[in-house]
Amino acid sequence: VVKDELVGLDSPVAVWKTYYKACYSSTERVVKDEGESVHGLGDFTDRLYTVAQCQAFCDQDTSCRSFSYGGQHCYLKRQCISATAELVAANTKNATFKTYYKACEAVANDADAKNQTK
Repeated sequence: VVKDELVGLDSPVAVWKTYYKACYSSTERVVKDEGESVHGLGDFTDRLYTVAQCQAFCDQDTSCRSFSYGGQHCYLKRQCISATAELVAANTKNATFKTYYKACEAVANDADAKNQTK
C-alpha cells in the first residue's frame, strides 16, 4: 500500500513524488481482439520468459496496454482490454494463451508519471 504524506518544502524529501505501478489482471484465455503489436520492442519469443518479465517489458513502453502470454513467450499489444472482453473459444490453437492487461486508467496514469520524470 502506497501512502502519501505531506511534507514541508524545506524537508530533504520534498523532491520525492509518489507514483504507483500499474497492476495487471488476466483473462482465462487470450482475448479475440488483441489489437496491434507494440512496435519497437517486438515480441519476446527468442527464449523463455516469465509473466513478471513480460510485465516489465510492457511497462517499458507507454503504448503497451496488454500482452498475450503462452508457452513462456509474450506478445506486447497496444489494445486496452476490459474484464468483459470476448475470449477465443476453448478449442482454438491459442486457447492456452492468456491476456494480461492494465486497467485503461492505470495506463494513462503510468504514462503521466513517466512523462513527469523526464
